[in-house]
Amino acid sequence: IADLKSLTSVDSSAIVEVAEMNSTEVVEGIEAVAVRIAQQVLAKRGFALDIPSRAASNQIYVPELDRIVLGNKRGQRNFLNVKESRKAAITTRVLQLLHSVLMKRIHITKRDLFYTDVKLFVDQSESDVVLDDVACMIGCTRSNLHVV
Repeated sequence: IADLKSLTSVDSSAIVEVAEMNSTEVVEGIEAVAVRIAQQVLAKRGFALDIPSRAASNQIYVPELDRIVLGNKRGQRNFLNVKESRKAAITTRVLQLLHSVLMKRIHITKRDLFYTDVKLFVDQSESDVVLDDVACMIGCTRSNLHVV
């Protein structure tokens, strides 16, 4: 972000920052999401997850950095919405599995992640997409999630 401010006219508040994080920072990010979910559930509102949009319409090319970055558009996965409830459930399951992996200090493959709950994920592409969403949500790289 600092490089972006000094090199370009792109407003740095209009992009999603993804940074290298250590395991402790990633675990704290996952736990912060879990706390937000718990607070929403205890308030009897169900829960909704705020996810940065990775759609092409939200990608910004920064020529000075020769890099594509995500804009600040966000979407929600609302567990109480019938169309979104399955994806919200998959997202919470992936968060749970990643937390466990990080706490055990192990690394897994995307395929390992899929096989931990085949009945829920059905197809590996579903767990792969959610994995990338979680990385954006936490603000870290996929490798920081200990998934290769």
